[in-house]
Amino acid sequence: MKILQYIKSNTQKIYRRYRLHDYINSDLITGDDFLPTKSELMSYDKLLVSDPRSSYALVSLAKDLGLPIVYDRTDNWSYLNSDTLNLRIKDYAISKIEEEYVINNADKITYSSYTLAPNKINSLYVPNGGDYNLQYTHKGNTKIATYIGYQSNKLDIELIQKLASFNPDWKFEIYLGVLTDIPGDNISVHSFIPKDKLNAMLLKCKLGIIAFKPSAWTEGMLPLKVHDYINNSLDVVYSNVPGIKGESNISKLCSELDINNLDLDSYLDKYNKNDWESISELYSWDKILNDIAIYLELK
Repeated sequence: MKILQYIKSNTQKIYRRYRLHDYINSDLITGDDFLPTKSELMSYDKLLVSDPRSSYALVSLAKDLGLPIVYDRTDNWSYLNSDTLNLRIKDYAISKIEEEYVINNADKITYSSYTLAPNKINSLYVPNGGDYNLQYTHKGNTKIATYIGYQSNKLDIELIQKLASFNPDWKFEIYLGVLTDIPGDNISVHSFIPKDKLNAMLLKCKLGIIAFKPSAWTEGMLPLKVHDYINNSLDVVYSNVPGIKGESNISKLCSELDINNLDLDSYLDKYNKNDWESISELYSWDKILNDIAIYLELK
């Protein structure tokens, strides 16, 4: 079977789920490439859309040609960056139109968070996975908390500051794509950490933080960083991430932050080696990508 996968840009290829084309040995096209001709597109058996942005012309052509369309929904694209003040209203409208068009015309859909479930029968929940390539390691009394992320506008900076103030014996190492000043004697802000250096940094930490502001965008996430944290044997605290709460196997290893209890020590040691090994098997990328490929009939 010959598959053509579409993503918005080449920068997304650092993420395993967007590299599904490697797993199924398919071709890849991005929003920066020229639209294929009718004859070129007809040489494929199926179009796999992994990001609906800027996909309208390609999906429309596939529809006109009768080419089966499948969609792996990994984000609430209609509300992407909805907290970014300088994003124009018309950009929201365009993203929403593009995503609805893909959903309405897709023959089958997989989605990465319960909150992203489309109102269609032909869909299947397949959560994000992780690179579970390490061994479980108990971190002892290390008191370093971290947040890793690229965009700062979804991060609840005020909550990070409250945690730092309430836990002065902890160090907070915050990694962002765009450096943002976060005042606090025990807070250090760093530039985004490359994937090849991520594990070495996380192995030094005890606690992973996912502190999001409530928004339609973040409600659609089961963040990849939760797997990065667990892969490195970190305890995890989170706020405003329904995708974690709805994924029972993951939520058992994580703690939803209680705003009335900011004592980080009370959120530690929530899982053991057996729990870790169970998660590493259930959420390995090979298993996750295979589940997607089987349901969407890509193999």
